[in-house]
Amino acid sequence: MSSNTSKYYGENGIHRVPLWRIGGFALNNTATNLYLFLMNYVAYYLGGLSA
Repeated sequence: MSSNTSKYYGENGIHRVPLWRIGGFALNNTATNLYLFLMNYVAYYLGGLSA
């Protein structure tokens, strides 16, 4: 394995990424979880299980 396979791969094996990539990942994860929660909420009430 070469020592410089990516510009984000450090010499000591630690991955370095810009802060906006970490923030984008967190926002994507949050948006996905909110969407799934909303769809489960809608399906619960459309399914008539609340009665």
